[in-house]
Amino acid sequence: MTSSTAATDPFGNAAYADVFERVESVRSQRDLIVEAVRSRELQVAVLLTERASEPIIASMKVLPWLEAAPGLGKVASRRLLASMDVADDSLTSALENHQIEQILQAIDQASS
Repeated sequence: MTSSTAATDPFGNAAYADVFERVESVRSQRDLIVEAVRSRELQVAVLLTERASEPIIASMKVLPWLEAAPGLGKVASRRLLASMDVADDSLTSALENHQIEQILQAIDQASS
């Protein structure tokens, strides 16, 4: 094992670096989605529509992007999820249609 390999691959396994890069890529994409919601470049309604066809969105937890939604914030987001009996660590793909409607209504009310 060369010194450059040891720095990037502590287990001596070539697949390790590939997996690490993919994980970092997914994290980066999730961060970009949350920032797009925060900056209003991505509407929550669009995000929720895309969850069926976008694995990155489907695998995201609800709380980070909900907290980033304009007008909500951390406390209101957690209260909303609690009122809907949705756990803080629920995945976006697990949301049911009536929960999506409640989220969109809450965002509309908070933005007005």
